[in-house]
Amino acid sequence: MHKSFLDKSEEARSSFRGWMSQIVANLFEFAFQMDSISQAAANDINMSVWLWMVANSSPEQRELVLELFTDPRIIPYERQYVMGQSVWRPSMFKETGLIQKRQSQAYVMPGVYKIRAEIEKRIVVHYTGSATGAGGLDQRLCQHHEILELESTEIAALRNEKRGVFYIHEVCANPNATYTIHLVATFPAPRTCHNLPWQTRALTCFLESCITIYDDSLDRLKPRHHNIKLLEHLRPTDMPKAPWYGANRALPFTQPLYLGDLPVTLRDYKKPGILKMVLQSHFLKYNTFFLDGPACTEILESLEAETGSEAPNTYAFRKFVRRSYKRLLWSLGRPVHSKRENRLLKDFPLLAVMKAWLVENNLVLGPFEGHYRFAHSSLKDMKVDWGLISEKVQALVPMAQRRIYDSKRLHQRWAELWKSFKMEQILQEVNWDAITCKN
Repeated sequence: MHKSFLDKSEEARSSFRGWMSQIVANLFEFAFQMDSISQAAANDINMSVWLWMVANSSPEQRELVLELFTDPRIIPYERQYVMGQSVWRPSMFKETGLIQKRQSQAYVMPGVYKIRAEIEKRIVVHYTGSATGAGGLDQRLCQHHEILELESTEIAALRNEKRGVFYIHEVCANPNATYTIHLVATFPAPRTCHNLPWQTRALTCFLESCITIYDDSLDRLKPRHHNIKLLEHLRPTDMPKAPWYGANRALPFTQPLYLGDLPVTLRDYKKPGILKMVLQSHFLKYNTFFLDGPACTEILESLEAETGSEAPNTYAFRKFVRRSYKRLLWSLGRPVHSKRENRLLKDFPLLAVMKAWLVENNLVLGPFEGHYRFAHSSLKDMKVDWGLISEKVQALVPMAQRRIYDSKRLHQRWAELWKSFKMEQILQEVNWDAITCKN
């Protein structure tokens, strides 16, 4: 019997609701299996999102979330119809929700979007993203367009420096690629109620996770951690196989998310008073303007000692701690250093002592055409007394930092500098002459 368009439409929207219902249920059940923050972190769930999911995991709350996500004011019926097709084709989403370039001014609200790239009109790549900032989708999409107006070499360089450039940007920068951006869902811009903006942000992130799973837009070649196993566990088995490649390197609920003052985001170790006290103690002890890996580990240990509970040793929580430390530095009127600046400052005491020792032993020649050079081509031939160097370096640094300047670490660091391009920069006349030593 031939089905009318209305019947097909109703069937597709019913399929969409059914699959979305399974994904929502699977996510909530997956989160509810975790007994603690630490267990959630071990399964790559962002702690704030996990706490929000647990708080909303009752059958009544799940139904409310599902009703919201299938409301045509959030995801229009037209998109639900496309997403509910029983057979998926590469041309899906080519027209639905399409936003013309630089015409997103009307969308100053949170929401979920999709970037669709075609390479040589035969390879299709999907990326799912969301916008939760004050500028909404308009601000986020303008950021994408600004990045994609750069040359492919600039995009590759920024991506190597991890400066807000994603894999999908590299894909779209391919000379043979074209891309379009599509709306998937929009939420009303929250204007009342203290917690409403944070609840909207949590819902947007949760829907982004659902759409990433639904759309199968996870990059299966280079996913982060256990994301592929999570995707296969959370995506309904009766859903159509996606005829495109994914560009999301991680599922959204495994990534950092700040949910402000929502009560469900707070645990003892994340209460501002305790965390601020630990961070202040760290600053007073070390007087550093960046938290490296060992520093973050020490702070986690201090938090555990203060609260008596295990703090999650995850990328997301470490990023939260670093962000909190930045805020502390800003509040104290102190500078905030990048990872590169921090490494350079750590090298200064070593460079100062090594310069004095090298000059004293006539092991530096020059300058020649703006550069100095070493008298020996081999580090071994210099016969450096690393015990003596360590003593002099430790005399230059605060007591709390002396442990990181032992003879073994200094020898290793100098060997790294010796082999790297940085040594050529250090030996430039203007840089070498600027290095001084006070002892």
